[in-house]
Amino acid sequence: MHDPNDLSCLRRTWQEATDDVLSKPLRRRNIIPSAVDLDRASSSLVQSIPDNGFGVEKTTNHLWQDVVPGLNSQSLSSSYFGFVTGGVTPAARVAECVVSTFDQNVQYFFALTLSRIAFGLFARALEKTPEFEHVRGGTEGLELADSIAGDAHKMLNVPYDCGFFFSRHSKLTQQVLRNPNAAYLNVDAVMDDIASPLNTGLENSRRFRALPVYATLVSYGRDGYSKMLQRQIRFARRLAWYFSLHHQFDLLPQSIEKYGNIDQDIYTIVLFRAKDTNLNNILVKSINETSQIYVSGTIWQDHPASRIAAANWQIEPELQANLVIEVIEALLRDWEKENNG
Repeated sequence: MHDPNDLSCLRRTWQEATDDVLSKPLRRRNIIPSAVDLDRASSSLVQSIPDNGFGVEKTTNHLWQDVVPGLNSQSLSSSYFGFVTGGVTPAARVAECVVSTFDQNVQYFFALTLSRIAFGLFARALEKTPEFEHVRGGTEGLELADSIAGDAHKMLNVPYDCGFFFSRHSKLTQQVLRNPNAAYLNVDAVMDDIASPLNTGLENSRRFRALPVYATLVSYGRDGYSKMLQRQIRFARRLAWYFSLHHQFDLLPQSIEKYGNIDQDIYTIVLFRAKDTNLNNILVKSINETSQIYVSGTIWQDHPASRIAAANWQIEPELQANLVIEVIEALLRDWEKENNG
């Protein structure tokens, strides 16, 4: 999963960002990009998700050479520089650095075609094979929905505060979300048939979240994200079998074992609980205190349950599943020593 070139791209981006921030008083760039730079940036944009991604290095070059010249220059006043420390793809991290460097808000807008790979729609990126047939079937007819919303930070692995929504009612959306109170934000609802991003989002001051999404989709493409999701599903199914066969745990919901098929029904989330009530009551806390893995707690049929969700782009099914199993087995040994000792 790790390409040595990814690290060099990140280093280059941090260096260029640092140089630009430190040279802010010198104002090397125009505040507003020229018409030539805008046209070049616009014409260089990838219009739909490629089947085979460009890779991090080519995407980094594309951002700095084509997109950055078309961005407004950052303010001369102090600005917040956000550091993303983990949980995102290298391409998204590069793009986030660009966003922080140039302090971009929503005035710049990408119209990348996402209709084939959104949150619940991610299953549509999977190969049409028996292994994934059932989860792909769960998205049938979704294109008929009136609106779709989701969190990009989960499956796309972009900065946390990134979400999206699609609606068939663009005029109604602009009426609801338009901010008419500030004179400097009073833009026409439609300019050259392109809706202003100020009138189609939930917050006018949000960061330029479209750029990390754009960068990571271009970098990895449909095939790259399909393979990421395949690994996540296989990881989840590996753990589901472990909990299903273990005499001290129940895989939830129990209907999967009775009427379903783990190798077909499990997507990326595994829900389980310990059969011993006392252990189950402290299971989430005990697992998380190891600082090796993290699970979230929930309630299933009025009893505590533990939840493992696979979403990270770096998952290797056997490697990470074995780590989880080692943590669980060590916890069980300690529990038995303390309680049977």
